[in-house]
Formats: sequence, C-alpha cells, structure tokens
Amino acid sequence: INFIARPIVFKELTQQIIEHPFIGSGFNKMLSPDNMIFNTDWGWLYRHNDILSINAFLGIIPVICLLWFTIDTLIKIGMNYRFIWCSTILITSLFQMTFFNVDKATVCLLIIGVCIADSIKNKEEICSIK
Repeated sequence: INFIARPIVFKELTQQIIEHPFIGSGFNKMLSPDNMIFNTDWGWLYRHNDILSINAFLGIIPVICLLWFTIDTLIKIGMNYRFIWCSTILITSLFQMTFFNVDKATVCLLIIGVCIADSIKNKEEICSIK
C-alpha cells in the first residue's frame, strides 16, 4: 500500500506547493498526526518525500537554497566513493521520511559531514604534495 499511496501523496504535496509557492503552508502546529497528509479517498498518509514536504512547508526559496547547497556539496566531494554515500542519502530522502526524523537526520548529516571533511582533507594533502 505504501507504493500505491506515494503518487497520491506527491499530488497532494504538489497542490499544497501551488497554493502557497513562496511562503509555504507552515509546519503542522497540532503535531498530531505527525508528518502526515490527509487525502479524502485514503485518509491519513505519510508524506514520504522530504523535498516536497520542505517545499510545501517553507516555500520555494528554502528549497532553492537547499538545492544550491546540495550541488555545491557534491561538487566539493567530487566523483569518488563519498559521492555514492551522499547521493544515496539524497535519493533516499526523495522517497522516505529521512530529514524529519531526528535520529535518521543526525546519521545522514554526520555521514555527509564526514564526506565533506574527508574530501577537504584529501584536497589539502594533494595541494601540499605539489
């Protein structure tokens, strides 16, 4: 049922984005049900997509900043095994609730941070050898 419901959730989130493209709809102040969206046919469904959820909550400008940061990070990391780790995390956040859960977000951000720090360290070592 999760895979069947996802296109419906994506459609609902897209409609929310269209309704409030620049300022977003804001976060759920009730905190119940947590990070879910209501559909008249299916009832309460998990959002399943961090990027669309962030766009629906905050608007287009934060998503543009997030996209800019992501592209800049992947460029800094370069094409190596670290790129695979970061790409996996980013792709996962398109189909799972990753960055809205503190435990998952912490692990993902630590992995990305280690990848960035390791790539910076390697670039400094290469520069000092020359």
